[in-house]
Amino acid sequence: MKFRPQEIQYVAVIVLQFMIIGCLAAIGTTVTVGCQDGKKDRPKQYAADSRFNPEYRAVFEGWTKEDRIYKGFDCKLIAAATYKSMPFRKAYVKEYNKLYRLSEAEAEKLLRDQEDAAATYDEFFLAAYVPEKNWDDFSDKKSIWKIVLTNGAGGRRAPVEIRKLERNNVVLKHFFPYVTPWKSVYLLRFPVQQNKTEESREGAADTASLTLSVSSVLGSAEMTWDLTGLE
Repeated sequence: MKFRPQEIQYVAVIVLQFMIIGCLAAIGTTVTVGCQDGKKDRPKQYAADSRFNPEYRAVFEGWTKEDRIYKGFDCKLIAAATYKSMPFRKAYVKEYNKLYRLSEAEAEKLLRDQEDAAATYDEFFLAAYVPEKNWDDFSDKKSIWKIVLTNGAGGRRAPVEIRKLERNNVVLKHFFPYVTPWKSVYLLRFPVQQNKTEESREGAADTASLTLSVSSVLGSAEMTWDLTGLE
């Protein structure tokens, strides 16, 4: 069976159209998935140190959240934060003890220090990427960012300390593997006692969840931790 040149040309055009439609569909799917990947609370798979204890990793990832701010396709903020809850602190002490071969007395002191810190502050370790250097001012009094901690009933707290840490610290990179050369790292502290006072005044005491908000004119990133069942 022989085809005329016009028929061959017609078939070729149809095949080419199908190929173009397929490529456009694939590109659209990729873009959609890319945007979805930037949403909060997605599963975390961080490239960890080969000595990373799987037990610590599970606890770390359970208490770590991430959110991003986009303007169109431009990323304005990537924020990853770990809530230093008591279960996280216990896992941290165990991992630290394993790595540094602490004595029994040293391990007990480290745990007591963590318990004291948890009783005084709600602490978060925050790693943030911003594309503009002058936006990396989270600890400045005139920062473009406002950071607030909100409980499940709407009770709000402002941080009493935002401390910028050394991002190239090898110890931090081990315990918080989302730290990269492109992210700045901060310790956020919210007083526990002030929380009780302000929230009782507002009639909004609630410990079922905590939401950390990082907001500016560029948008707002929010990370929420479910505290149900927490001791």
